[in-house]
Amino acid sequence: MARKRKYYPSSNDENTIDAKVQLWLLRLLISLGCHNRFIGEEHYTDYDIATLFHLPVSVPFDAGRAYNQLATLHQEAEINITSYTLPYPLANNIAQLAEIIELSDVERELLIFTIFLQNNFLLNNACDWLGSELNPLRFYRNLSVLLAIPENEVKAALSSEAVLIQTGLIKIDRSLWLAII
Repeated sequence: MARKRKYYPSSNDENTIDAKVQLWLLRLLISLGCHNRFIGEEHYTDYDIATLFHLPVSVPFDAGRAYNQLATLHQEAEINITSYTLPYPLANNIAQLAEIIELSDVERELLIFTIFLQNNFLLNNACDWLGSELNPLRFYRNLSVLLAIPENEVKAALSSEAVLIQTGLIKIDRSLWLAII
């Protein structure tokens, strides 16, 4: 009989990680294929993410079971996100800023993602799984998938003439990721 290893959760549990960040992590892992970098043959490469999603940690390690659980969680998160609201005061701040500089819904979502990317350790680290593959075409495609926004709308919202770029609220850094200025 296989022996189970107990893993003690870090401070990054589902009570401290925003539901939208969890969805982005799951889209990264499932929709963008980063599960190949997260689920190794014998263990996870990031135990904080494994703990966040209560993934099985056992000996012998079962990568197929881990993937299936992630895929199920992803499907559930896609359904549950329809009732999501941003935490206060972020929601209020984004709404006020959007009104002042007339941000579109796509621009709002890009700004929200950038804020979370810069402030959430798990999301920031997980996005590194895409880093070595990024080029301009993959950058826009990846954002499109992560945010569930058509790629042409992402490109338009991040063009040099777009409000977010013109106002200097965000920039695309050299590694082809978004940064808050």
